[in-house]
Amino acid sequence: MAQRRATAAPGAPETVEDLRARIVELEPDLPRKLRDCASFVMRSGEEIVFLTAAQVAEAAQVQPSALIRFCQSIGLSGYTDLQRIFRSAGSRRPDYPSRVQSLQDSGSGSTGHLLGDFVGAAHHSVDRLHASLDHEALEAAVEAIVGARHVYIAGYRRSFAVASYLTYVLGQFGKRVEMDTGAGAMEAPRAFSGDEVVLIISFEPYAEEAIKIATRASGTAATVIVLTDTALSPLRRTADICLEVVETEVGGFRSFSATFCLASALAVAVGGRL
Repeated sequence: MAQRRATAAPGAPETVEDLRARIVELEPDLPRKLRDCASFVMRSGEEIVFLTAAQVAEAAQVQPSALIRFCQSIGLSGYTDLQRIFRSAGSRRPDYPSRVQSLQDSGSGSTGHLLGDFVGAAHHSVDRLHASLDHEALEAAVEAIVGARHVYIAGYRRSFAVASYLTYVLGQFGKRVEMDTGAGAMEAPRAFSGDEVVLIISFEPYAEEAIKIATRASGTAATVIVLTDTALSPLRRTADICLEVVETEVGGFRSFSATFCLASALAVAVGGRL
């Protein structure tokens, strides 16, 4: 008798939206390696159509067995079911992940090839931002900053450049802005007020300083805006307004092409209304 193929459990996610909602629901109870898988799927799920299970496991820095356990934990029979969900969403991306994987496998690449890979990653990141951004959230963020008496901006490590840019541009439009430099500007206990905005920028791996300030600000009357990557971000739980942007990686390095596009749109839209 032929062996029956395993099928997804009843109630298993069928669409990308279902899948992401299931991941957000289950993620707090997942073991660490399975959370790493969840994070990769939330950030780069559309790449799964073009990648083998081994390639995804390598990108997520887990063993292939952990990836299979992750699929089963969210109600799927295995990796092919995960691919099917993203394939049914009509992904038509060029095979960029394969080129990046080839670069990583070779362990080398000319400067020209690296430039091409980073340009390709930037294109993909910006296209994804344009297609997926919550425009109502962006509009709400613009209105909150326009109406605020004072704007506090926090961004650390990689996010420092984006925080610095927003501080500069909003200041040029005459907005009263204070940026935390990491030297304690916002460390002293204070109560943010209802006519203030606290804008916090952080991406995986999330800066502990950013989580601290977001948690403290969320307990006040201030409007908390976070610029982060996915619904799994711990910052999302503290936010009144959440703007999500995911950057495609090249060999583990992420540029801020899409993030700066979003920051520019936010700052200039504010300036246009002041």
